[in-house]
Amino acid sequence: MPKEVKEEVGIKVKSQKLIKTSKAGAGVVWDLYYFEITDYEIIENGQELGENEFVSGFEWKTFDEVIDMCINSQINEERTVGVLLAYILKVRS
Repeated sequence: MPKEVKEEVGIKVKSQKLIKTSKAGAGVVWDLYYFEITDYEIIENGQELGENEFVSGFEWKTFDEVIDMCINSQINEERTVGVLLAYILKVRS
């Protein structure tokens, strides 16, 4: 995961914590892993994308912005919506 974050977002992960593994079911292996990055360093040169790899449009969001995105279907992968909302509620309590 730190390698993917470095390549696609342009940050070096110093500390991370697995917050959830979402299992897709017995017949399909399409598990999603959700991490909280608790310490990082912004890489001066930014993204380090591989050949034929294109990632753009990432932005830092507040919890309130993420909640709005979940409610308004801007984040429409249902497992991700559930994980994000549960995580935000837990952190805020």
